[in-house]
Amino acid sequence: MDTTTQTVPNDMLQDSVSNYVGEHGSWDWSQISHFVSHSSLLTLSSVSAPQATAGADNDWTRLRQAACGS
Repeated sequence: MDTTTQTVPNDMLQDSVSNYVGEHGSWDWSQISHFVSHSSLLTLSSVSAPQATAGADNDWTRLRQAACGS
């Protein structure tokens, strides 16, 4: 069974996804890997992290839905 190791804290659920992008423009895995299953991490790794110049981004809820395919 492929499950997450921790529940995303409520105070993080409304954060912009861009809050979890590292200084070099890639995903900051150290901040999100605890909350996403291994298979979802693999899926997420194929998605480019949002860039500040791209405009508004999504919150955790939408990111989780995209990663889990729901």
